[in-house]
Formats: sequence, structure tokens, C-alpha cells
Amino acid sequence: MTSTTQRSTPNPWSDFSPSERNVLEVDKKAVEAHNDRRTADSATRFELNLMPEPYFGRPDAPVVLLALNPGVHPCDHVVHRQPWFVARAAGSLTHSLAQHEPFLHLGADHADTPGGRWWRRITGPLLADDLTIENIARGVLCLQLYPYHSKKFAGPARPLPSFIYTAALLNDAIDRCAMVVVMRSGRRWREAVPRLNGYPHRICVANPLNPTLSPANLGDGFNIIRAALLQGSTGCSCKCYG
Repeated sequence: MTSTTQRSTPNPWSDFSPSERNVLEVDKKAVEAHNDRRTADSATRFELNLMPEPYFGRPDAPVVLLALNPGVHPCDHVVHRQPWFVARAAGSLTHSLAQHEPFLHLGADHADTPGGRWWRRITGPLLADDLTIENIARGVLCLQLYPYHSKKFAGPARPLPSFIYTAALLNDAIDRCAMVVVMRSGRRWREAVPRLNGYPHRICVANPLNPTLSPANLGDGFNIIRAALLQGSTGCSCKCYG
């Protein structure tokens, strides 16, 4: 499904070509300035030899997770050189992954990758007889404030130019009253997308350092999230938030 906002906001990743330096032209100046201020071995440099991950999942998913930026695991440098992973990551950028596995890191072939293990741990508490990993893969969209990997995060202060499309995906989610779970950096997200302020279907995890989707982290929101995933809808049509 393509929303009105998506149609009016071109996807800057649609023409992305994987290379040894994976950075969009519109982001290049800001990313290079960020890295130039850091030493070559700084943990906060963006690692551009890894595939960028500004978002992954179905664009019209009923549950939207807001994260900060993709991290770095020592094995990522091996995984991100594999042709099958590059192809799937590129498909994620154009929303062309298979309908039954639209969430990049929850695909069957990702189970033993660092990203696959992390996301299975984060989403694991949601699983039950009535809710499978396939349900979650089809029902969750993750948006990142910054698309480039780093071992630790420190800046830039404002989102990069390519974020305009990620913001459009979030505004679409708000339009359809999707459940929005703030996993990391709530203040930055509210500043970047002011409509989040006061949005009634927003849940913040209790522990952003360990944003597992568990009853302890989500409170009453845990059952709300499970219900949305079981229903599998793209959100309500009440336009309850303008």
C-alpha cells in the first residue's frame, strides 16, 4: 500500500547502489563532517562499509518501532559482504521484500546473523501459540533516526537530509492511528516529528537501554501491541489524530 504522504515524498533510497562507501549523496556532506571530527578508531564514527538501514518492515504495518541508529557487531562486516544480505537489504530500502518477510532481520535466513539474533531477542516476549515470528515480521515497521551504523552514538544533533522520507513513513503511521513504540531517543524523535507530541497511540519503553518488547517494558501497552499484531490491520480509519 502506498499512502498519500509516500507518493508526495520521493524515496531517496530508491536509486541507492551498494558500494564500499554506503552513503547517500544527500547525506554525504553531513556524514563526512561527522566522521571528520572523529579519529579513525572512534566508536562514534559512522561505518559506511555496512549497508544503511533507515527502516525495515511493511510501510503500512500496524506497529511502528522508533529506534536511534543501527549498531555494529564484529560479525556484521562479514554478513554485510554476503550477496544474499546485500540483496535483501537493498530490497528493504525499496519496500520490495517478500510480503511474508518484509522485516529485514526477521527473515528465515537471518536467524543466525547478529541483527537476526538481536531482533529475535527484542521481539521474543511477544511470541505465543497465537503469534508467530511471521506475524511479527509482517506487522512491525522499524524506523531509525539515523540510517548509518556506529558502535556508539554521538550526534549529529539533527537528522540527516534523507530523514525526510523516514519522517513521511512516521507521519503516515500517525495518520492511520498505528501503535508507535518509542524504543530509543524519545526527545530527538519528538523534535524531529512534532506530531508525536500528544499522539494518543504512543508507548515509550521503560528501559531504552534494553528495549525488549516485554510486559515489564511496555506495561499495558504489551497486550495492545499483541492485539494489533494478531489483527494484522494497517491501523484504524477513525482519523483520531490530526
